[in-house]
Amino acid sequence: MGARARPSVRAGRPPTVEALPEVAFRPSGAPGEGAEILDRMTDGFVAYDREWRFTCLNKVAEAYFGRDRHALLGRVVWEAFPHAVGAPIEQEFRRAAASPVALEFELIAPLRQRVLAFKAFPSTSGISFYFHDVTERRAAEAARREADARYRAIFENAMDGVLLTSPTGEIHSVNPAACRMLGLEEAEIRARGRACLTEASTGQLAKLLESRQRDGMVCGELELLRSDGTRLPVEVTSALFADAGFAARATVILRDITERKQAENRLQLLSELATDLGRSLDVEETFANIVGFIVSRWAGVAFIDLVEDDRLVRVAGAHRDPRVAERFRALERAIVADEAAGGALQVLRTGEPELVPHVTDDWLRRSIPAEQRALALFDRPSSALLLPMVNAGRTIGVLSLGRFDDRPPFVADDVPLAAAFANRAATALIHARVHAAALQARRLRDDVLGIVSHDLRAPLNVVMLNASLLARRAQAPEAAAIIKAVRRADALVQDLLSAARAEGGSLPLDLDRWDASTLVVEAVERCAQEAEEARVALVAHVEPGLPALLLDRHRILQVLGNLIGNALKHTPAGGHIELRARREGERVHLEVEDSGCGIAPEAIPRLFDRFWQASVAHRAGAGLGLAIVLGIVKEHGGEISVRSELGRGSVFDLALPVAAHLPAPPPSFPPPSAPPPR
Repeated sequence: MGARARPSVRAGRPPTVEALPEVAFRPSGAPGEGAEILDRMTDGFVAYDREWRFTCLNKVAEAYFGRDRHALLGRVVWEAFPHAVGAPIEQEFRRAAASPVALEFELIAPLRQRVLAFKAFPSTSGISFYFHDVTERRAAEAARREADARYRAIFENAMDGVLLTSPTGEIHSVNPAACRMLGLEEAEIRARGRACLTEASTGQLAKLLESRQRDGMVCGELELLRSDGTRLPVEVTSALFADAGFAARATVILRDITERKQAENRLQLLSELATDLGRSLDVEETFANIVGFIVSRWAGVAFIDLVEDDRLVRVAGAHRDPRVAERFRALERAIVADEAAGGALQVLRTGEPELVPHVTDDWLRRSIPAEQRALALFDRPSSALLLPMVNAGRTIGVLSLGRFDDRPPFVADDVPLAAAFANRAATALIHARVHAAALQARRLRDDVLGIVSHDLRAPLNVVMLNASLLARRAQAPEAAAIIKAVRRADALVQDLLSAARAEGGSLPLDLDRWDASTLVVEAVERCAQEAEEARVALVAHVEPGLPALLLDRHRILQVLGNLIGNALKHTPAGGHIELRARREGERVHLEVEDSGCGIAPEAIPRLFDRFWQASVAHRAGAGLGLAIVLGIVKEHGGEISVRSELGRGSVFDLALPVAAHLPAPPPSFPPPSAPPPR
């Protein structure tokens, strides 16, 4: 070793790897230029002779071993560190010593359980190593590899389509879900770039890209055209970012929202069907609305068969072709044959829907009655769906639907929506029937009221005539009581007729423009004598400059008279009643306020019910006055409200629109089916 020349080391330049073994075998720890260079190194350095005795080590190695270098020089490493014997580090060291060339390796050193990277340089006189700690770097690399593997697993197995793109449109990476969604291979998607996102709604993609460029990210919806021509609704989320090389990149996430859109469409259809069904409560119109809506929006043909006398009767039908629809209408009211083994009768028996994805001749023979089979064969649907119409747990009919080749066949996913159609149709039909029954009952009631009022007024007129004669001839005081009772009976009959007409929306109005102040004064004058007899002060306050009102003078005076009369019944002697008229916005408010006993809060919601009275003690009529008031006010397009407090009186507020903002409505007549009052 001493015959070798010292390596030349230029100032400010670290020694090369090849120079290190030359320095390693200087006398142990002797000062010199080479030793100084070794001590300035950031890597650890150690050299052994062929007997594995320490011949040199620098300060980094000294610090790593945790011992003074002079205590180690000349000692055999396996004796100084016996725990290394048999460990991987001994195996690697001996392998390096036996190698004819320099080696590099990494291992966990047993002394500190740290990962060290070694470079070994064997020579004829021994071997030297330099090493450095790579524990943190290897841990970071392992974490990065784990993260990469995790993100790759997420990328590859994500249910959403994920694309890594450039803002200019190039596509760099595509996950399998995106390939499935677009119906293309990854290589084809990457080759086509943004062109693979062919949208069915032209222009929407450009808007999303513009928004992303402006805001850095965007979220919206697109309808894409897949490679097979089918449409795919997706939710798109995209964000711009810069990669490790500062290149502009963008993520594009595509989420299939087909099911969500289908659910939205189902809700929309059901909402529109409800709107259509709400336009009429006539039974026949309800039939036509149901089948017409379904054919126009969802199917090609639709029938409704209802249970009547233990048989199915066809009550409605619609077809996509108006010409065929006429032929189908000719079959309405035709009884579905009992001998049919399947079809509507089977659904009626089982209460379960029947899905027929592909209609065959055999199914038609088993399911369609003979008299209707020819027409069904003439324009046979390609698929069919039959649903029970259920109401209150009872099957009341069958809704039969068909589709033709211009639409996809019915599938299992269509059954819930069709069942909702059938159930809503059943409910609508029940409501229509109940409404028809109610109208019939109302007509019968009006007929009875007309007859009763006519038959009652005849004897009342006789009683009134004779009481008047008796009063003039005999001056009998009982005659006045008889006349008063007759007038009250006549008023009750008139109230019954008015209440019935108001409830039925057939209260006739003779509309004209009237001044509100004139009405208030006239109402007070009509009730002045009654108020004087009850010893109650009745006053009026009218705001100046009130606009004209479009109303029936006789009916509004009837309303004010009923309200004032009702207030007189509940106001004790010495009290007061005030009738006010004021304007608020586009309405004139006529208020009747009394200082009476007031109304209990729980009674207010029932004040305007027919035949209901809050107090038995003051029962002087049939309880129709306020019901008539409400009907007259509604006919005028107005509103009435009540404010009351027990012991402090009540305020009835009648709000009527001013004439300038209320066009004159057409005359109101009784319905044709209702007989005119006798």
